[in-house]
Amino acid sequence: MINVTSPTKNVPAFNETIPEIIGQRLYSSEQRWEGITAEVYQFRPPREPLHVPKDCDGVCIHLHSVVDLQEQTGARVKRGISYPGGICLQPKELESTYFWQGTPAVVLYLYLASSLVEQVVAEMGRNDPRHVEIVKQFNIHDHLIEQIGLSLVGELESGGVAGRVYAESLTNALVLHLLRLSSTASLVPASSQRHLTQHQLSIVEDYIYDRLDQDIPLRELAASVGMSVSHFCRIFKLSTGLAPHQYVIACRVERAKSLLLKEERTIAQVALAVGFADPSHLNHHFKHLLGIPPGALRKESKNLQGQKKNIQDRVGYERAVAIAGAHLGEQVFTSAWTAGRTMTPEQTGVGLHLASLPEPVPEALQPSPPTSLNDLTAREMDVLRLLAQGLTSAQMAERLVIGLVTVNSHVRSIYSKLGVTSRSAATRYAIEHHLL
Repeated sequence: MINVTSPTKNVPAFNETIPEIIGQRLYSSEQRWEGITAEVYQFRPPREPLHVPKDCDGVCIHLHSVVDLQEQTGARVKRGISYPGGICLQPKELESTYFWQGTPAVVLYLYLASSLVEQVVAEMGRNDPRHVEIVKQFNIHDHLIEQIGLSLVGELESGGVAGRVYAESLTNALVLHLLRLSSTASLVPASSQRHLTQHQLSIVEDYIYDRLDQDIPLRELAASVGMSVSHFCRIFKLSTGLAPHQYVIACRVERAKSLLLKEERTIAQVALAVGFADPSHLNHHFKHLLGIPPGALRKESKNLQGQKKNIQDRVGYERAVAIAGAHLGEQVFTSAWTAGRTMTPEQTGVGLHLASLPEPVPEALQPSPPTSLNDLTAREMDVLRLLAQGLTSAQMAERLVIGLVTVNSHVRSIYSKLGVTSRSAATRYAIEHHLL
């Protein structure tokens, strides 16, 4: 890189000198991201120096081709060969112009809202946000900035498949990194809390499930537990193992699975009901998390329901046989069974009115619930019944209108009181004691 001092030139306004745009245009305006604007252009080399807007902090990432780049700020000129991955940081209120020679360049512009930068400084540090500034950089290389930029480009190209929370999480990470890498601030975390409490996690989960059909801003998730966005993102991942946007997507897929099994809506209707922009987004995340597309799940569900009905019919039949045998006695029942197998349908119809089994069931055949079952609360009984029906924790939470954490807490209590250690054992227990 060569630094040269030369007189300042009079530069026309930005909209008068913008280079010719020849293709590959992407904009973030349709995605409604908060705190950042992202734009991708393919430019021809400008005929005159390009004036950059100075009303917000900007990050320019060179994506494609090799150019001879020149930057002028006041009387100071910097010049260097810019390769893909080259980055220029442009602080607000600092007027600069750019000029390059060579082939057309593909460039990503990221404009950071001043309110976002000030908010992050206020939340994460002990500095006065009004006195913190991004420091200018020319043609540097930083792997994290480049990766965040490319991730945002990928999100634009996909039409927002990962969702708004994902983009805003990347933006927050970018601002934090810029403040640490190139600013006048020295940030010190303001909170010592390292994990979300069970109560806080329950609040966040309820907030998400109540708004799955909506666009959920990251700041609202953080505000639901009274935290800053940056601090919330950090301890949420420590608490759950997932970034907020990943968790929201998992919740959307879980709710979509529940709706698909009910067969009351089309796949397109389900996608909209859980907050996906279109069925292709639902299909993408469904296959990624569950391994099968939505349509295949619905088909498998029909097959399983048929098998379940056959099993239930068989269980009911075997129970009726056992009750009849106990009531008539083994010898009489065996004789009646043998005779019944040789009867014609007409003979069976004539005999239907002659006798029927009395309704009372011998006391010896009526299983009495164990003492531990009586220790379950009414809500735990509800959870056990739903668990035995094969519902997931998320489906039980939806059915009972409680948080996912609360459901899991009930399940652990049920296991402890019944002396079982697995879902299958609890289900067997519920079936044996006629809770279904």
